[in-house]
Amino acid sequence: MLLAISIAVHVSMLFCPAVTVPPRGAEHRRLVLTVVVFLMVPLIWSLFLLFRYRTPKERVVALCSLAGSLYWAGVAASAAAEL
Repeated sequence: MLLAISIAVHVSMLFCPAVTVPPRGAEHRRLVLTVVVFLMVPLIWSLFLLFRYRTPKERVVALCSLAGSLYWAGVAASAAAEL
């Protein structure tokens, strides 16, 4: 179940229209900040998994989810850098 939710969280980021065509510049500053917050959801989910679950299988799911979250954090950082 944790694996399915983690996959769903990361795949849902692919279908976010602001990720596929990121907002540009100062005229969309509020939208950029919204996208950055939205892209941090996988990181928050991964940290929750990492600190909440203790068995080795659950830890593997958490670490895999954390690895994917680092990609989304990079996308969020590049979106924030365009401000």
